[in-house]
Amino acid sequence: SKEHEAILALLSSSSLQDINDKTASLLSFLSELSEKQSKNGANPLLGAFVVQTGRVGALLSMLSVACELGMHHAAAFHRASAKLSLALLGVFNEVFDNGFCKPPGDDAEEG
Repeated sequence: SKEHEAILALLSSSSLQDINDKTASLLSFLSELSEKQSKNGANPLLGAFVVQTGRVGALLSMLSVACELGMHHAAAFHRASAKLSLALLGVFNEVFDNGFCKPPGDDAEEG
């Protein structure tokens, strides 16, 4: 089905992992820049920029983790609903094959 293919495509997509990796590298760069800034005591405007950019980076990191968690929840829901559908199909197949309210012993009368 289209939903199944879309979920598989989302899970196989590496874009969230790329975003996580780039955000982590940005945060490490900003922490290094912040340390250099505090040691050198250079431009205070640059220090404020580093702090604010670090906050945005942290928010992006949290958003990326939330998206990844949402995808895993969607995949788990899809897996559970597929298992439920398979079980229900098996039950209905048995009901339709054997009859719902057929008294025992009526097998000889069929045909």
